[in-house]
Amino acid sequence: MDNFILNNSNSEIDLGILRFLENIESRNPIIFTTSGTTGEPKTVVHSYDSIVKNIKISNDLKNSIWGLTYDYTKIAASQVILQSYLNGGKIVNLFGKNYQELIDLIERYKITHISATPTFYRMLTGLVFNNMRQVTLGGESVDSLIISQIKKTFPNCRVTNIYALTEFGTLFASDDEYFCLSESKSKIIKIEGDHILVKTENGWIDTGDLVEWKDREKFKIVGRESNIINVGGYKINPIKVESVINNLEYVKNSKVYGLENSVIGKIVAADVVTNKEVGKGKIVEDIKKSLNKYEMPLKINIVDEIQIGSTGKIIRN
Repeated sequence: MDNFILNNSNSEIDLGILRFLENIESRNPIIFTTSGTTGEPKTVVHSYDSIVKNIKISNDLKNSIWGLTYDYTKIAASQVILQSYLNGGKIVNLFGKNYQELIDLIERYKITHISATPTFYRMLTGLVFNNMRQVTLGGESVDSLIISQIKKTFPNCRVTNIYALTEFGTLFASDDEYFCLSESKSKIIKIEGDHILVKTENGWIDTGDLVEWKDREKFKIVGRESNIINVGGYKINPIKVESVINNLEYVKNSKVYGLENSVIGKIVAADVVTNKEVGKGKIVEDIKKSLNKYEMPLKINIVDEIQIGSTGKIIRN
């Protein structure tokens, strides 16, 4: 266990990971805090059996080296840690590392598997890592653009898109941005209109996650209802606007949000990270054909980075 973390620095995070594994070895219950998707944030207790039920044991995973991008106290991190540990692999702790540190660690330790949010992968756009065999993404909306970017960054990897909740683990998985609701999953999850609902001990609860249907069977996650921006009575999904901005070849990442306005309630604003010097006017010119007048950001800030929380997601509030 002592050699499980290849870049172990005996930091509080590294020691926390090892304490987590000690609890697993002792078959102790594990306590996690939810993000509030199915209500107010609360603690969820997982038994050993429930925490390992989705772990895949395979000869293909032996000697794998996983990059850990999540806070070790979150369930997403536990799945990465256990997937590696129970298959006899190792991990490299990437959580909280800056851009250059990420590049150095991925290359130095020849990481083969990684699980992260789309926001994390956007930081690596333009680079190429040939050693990666498996890339998993989740926690945020996924579109064809980010999957295409990932395949260019990691040309030899398999890509898996997942939708998971702390209370239930992984609910959907696919190799593109679209999911299907299987008969077995329909016992605990359903879609009404464009809302995802899950069955809890208190009945069906709206997760606040929104979907967009491709056809009668396939859908994709397109954001959270709480992030919708009300512009003069028109509901604007910031994820759609971000997708348009992120599709510009000189943009690395963006964050779209609402700013209070005394006349129309809110206006759309955007923070944009670019990979070369570009003016705000250029961004406006390049996106206006893809957005209507309500979706167009009236305020654009060119920033060095987008703030990311402990779950690896963009901080929106």
